[in-house]
Amino acid sequence: MEESNQYSLPVTKYDLAKSIFGEIKKSKEYVNYNIYFFPHLYVRSSKVKKFSRGKLPYSMHLKAAYLKKKNGSVIILSSSNLAVRDLVKHESMVVIEDEPLYDNVAKFFSDIIHHSINIKEYNSGFDMSCNTCGFIESANNDYSFFTAPFYFDSANYLESKIISLINKAQSRIIICAQHLAAFNYGVNSSFHSQKTENEKRGGILGAIIERAKNGVRTTCISQTFAPPKDKLGVFKNYTFRSPSNTSNFQHFFKEISETGNTEYFVNENMHSKYIIVDDTLIFCTYNFTPTQFVFLDKVEIEKFDEMPGISYKGVHCEVSGHVVIKDDNLINAFLETTDFVCRLPETIKVL
Repeated sequence: MEESNQYSLPVTKYDLAKSIFGEIKKSKEYVNYNIYFFPHLYVRSSKVKKFSRGKLPYSMHLKAAYLKKKNGSVIILSSSNLAVRDLVKHESMVVIEDEPLYDNVAKFFSDIIHHSINIKEYNSGFDMSCNTCGFIESANNDYSFFTAPFYFDSANYLESKIISLINKAQSRIIICAQHLAAFNYGVNSSFHSQKTENEKRGGILGAIIERAKNGVRTTCISQTFAPPKDKLGVFKNYTFRSPSNTSNFQHFFKEISETGNTEYFVNENMHSKYIIVDDTLIFCTYNFTPTQFVFLDKVEIEKFDEMPGISYKGVHCEVSGHVVIKDDNLINAFLETTDFVCRLPETIKVL
């Protein structure tokens, strides 16, 4: 890097992005290089607060790459946000090369580019609600699955896929993420009208509780944690980052505690996202939160409680993905990493 392009003063991620993207947008040299933006907001409630930039929140919980070769392909999924100013976290990445089982991934990348805007065409006046994008057929299968607002009901199907895999567990379940909060205890059923009764009742964490009750050894690792009110004294010397829905998390923790087959660890630097069911790895780019598994195709908000003059119509759905892998060497690598994190001095065993 030339001296003139180096920063001598502290900069934010926004500063860096503005500089890099601005250079590409103005340049005529990048003829074989394109940057696209997916114009999708992430709104379902009139109570949402003003976002740090752009008022309404946006969300794309996908960290992935697809490389097309003359013969074959390379697929990369990561837990990392790929931001140079982020603090160092416990991250993970999988690379899948020349595996026909995952050929459907190419369609997802083609679909999201089709629904995106080239940086050279972008301006701040675009309608970001994505309510006119329409729905198309996905190529999701048992080995890779992607959610997007243009794949109808994909977030609900995603939860069903994960639950079906969890229900097959015979000996062990390991679930690791920044947030473990996808427990549908007492949720507003209008957000889950298309779900089965089992999914309404407990979501993926409810399914894990049931398997633990049936003797399956379960290990949970997360960055966020909310001690139950009757256990506050036990954890008075610890500071935890709380999940968004503290009450639902506490109900989940109470139920998982009563199974007798579960260990729970908290590490403030955890950012990996995966589930191991027996000898199967489900590697995810998304967190296990309630909103991850909600698809609403007709969100209509005439006004927001804290943002006068703003309305919204659109689809509520995360953009995210996972791959399912059965490989002994890879499973062992993830088991070793799990054990390593659980034994770190800064990791707190809460159960």
